[in-house]
Amino acid sequence: MKPRDIEENLELAQDTLGRWLRFRQFFLMAVEQEEVSSQEEQEFLETTSSIQQNLRKMEQRIEEKNFPFRAKDIKAQIKSAVSISNFRGMNEADRQTFYREWHRNRVYLARTVGGLKFLQEGYRLPEPKKKKKKKGASKMKMAVIAVVVIIALAAAGNFLGLF
Repeated sequence: MKPRDIEENLELAQDTLGRWLRFRQFFLMAVEQEEVSSQEEQEFLETTSSIQQNLRKMEQRIEEKNFPFRAKDIKAQIKSAVSISNFRGMNEADRQTFYREWHRNRVYLARTVGGLKFLQEGYRLPEPKKKKKKKGASKMKMAVIAVVVIIALAAAGNFLGLF
């Protein structure tokens, strides 16, 4: 990645992580507060929409094999949370599972931000090793060919009456 790309990707990942932390605040708000205003519901929808837009950009710009930020898992979790009031309908076990998954996704986003910061400081990812083409046949192939030739010679010798 070019330094400019690293900077842009870092900003995008940091923004996504910040919005992901805000997503958790909505979850806690639903659990702890009595009433949720329509303005808060609207802000929740804007936050989830922004997260999804950022994830789409990240998927296009950042190789997930180098930075596994779990875009599919985050999108699935957002999809399961339609609104703040949806959180209220969850039983305690579902809330704990939801929060545990949210935390796991946060860790992966934070790791992506950290990795991009590392690149920004000058670290370069190692180049993938190129596979060397093998010259000639492998030992196993040679052994199989030798056995086939011996069997063919034996059959030909037997057919011609040499044996």
